[in-house]
Amino acid sequence: MKVVEQYVKNFLDVYQREPKFLFTFQGMLSHDDYNRIGAVDNDFLVFLQWLNDSGHLNNTLLIVMSDHGHRQDLFEYITRDALKYTAVGQKAIFLAKIKKFAEFRATHQGKMEERMPFFSFRFPSWFHQKYPKAMANFRRNVELLSTPFDIHETLLNVIHFKGEDHRNDVEQRALSLFAPIPVERTCGNAFIEPHWCACLHWKPIPNFKVDPMVQRVAQHVINTIDEFNQNSGGQDLCARLQLGDTLWAAVFHSSPKLLEFKKTVDKDGFVAELDSQSATKASYIIYQVSVRASPGEGLFEASITHHIDSDSLHVKMEDIGRINKYGPQARCLSDRLEHLRKFCYCLHD
Repeated sequence: MKVVEQYVKNFLDVYQREPKFLFTFQGMLSHDDYNRIGAVDNDFLVFLQWLNDSGHLNNTLLIVMSDHGHRQDLFEYITRDALKYTAVGQKAIFLAKIKKFAEFRATHQGKMEERMPFFSFRFPSWFHQKYPKAMANFRRNVELLSTPFDIHETLLNVIHFKGEDHRNDVEQRALSLFAPIPVERTCGNAFIEPHWCACLHWKPIPNFKVDPMVQRVAQHVINTIDEFNQNSGGQDLCARLQLGDTLWAAVFHSSPKLLEFKKTVDKDGFVAELDSQSATKASYIIYQVSVRASPGEGLFEASITHHIDSDSLHVKMEDIGRINKYGPQARCLSDRLEHLRKFCYCLHD
């Protein structure tokens, strides 16, 4: 790691005044076991601090990325590492590692990680100030469907900036992240084969008012809001909330072809071997619900994750939104506790 970092330092110092593109790749430490990556945390922090303190980041777009998540497979281990293990005990350890990685890759999470590499972008502060609209679009696009082709288009845009009023065409394969990605973009629009598509597919839940799971999810949303009120300064100000009604519900699933995917059978990854009989079991389901709280008739929408193995529900407060006016219901918070206003029904003026 330090050898690579020193090479980068030398390169940047020598070519300070030249336009440049530098790509470095470090996988030796973490490729076989991602638990070891923590060993370089401090070295990497010192390196990033050097980039900042030396002024190199004043005119540099820094991208920290991975090529994929945790996805080791059997063939890769055998061809590269098998000859390292000679003793019987070592062979047993090696086979255990193979089994562990192969099993993880076959899970729902393993398939998602294989399809969704990590990307982090750091722009110079002056770029934020000069192009606020472009940066607002960039942040918004984090939550939308993007592909490596979009990264390429964005880098081209860095070289030949198209301005902040540039618009993306949903029919194009590569879109700049400096312009809004259309919310209606699908894997088909982005030329992503179905078995590589990590997007969730949703469908309304029929008879949701009597569906036990939906009612459990709806109650969990109300309980989460109520606990937030009580634990964030509103215990003596806000009424305890109850579930008044469930207004609608939908469930989000991973693509069936993603769960049925086993491997590709062509060199380009377009043709997949699918097996519906032994499809990967989903590890979580995402619900969206709209509920009415009592008292106050507050209407809330929320996304909730149901972790199947532990049979547990999880929702973040930022994933709960109020969709009707709270008006005078939060009158007791007019000059304080702003974060509670959309959730609190005041007991007193």
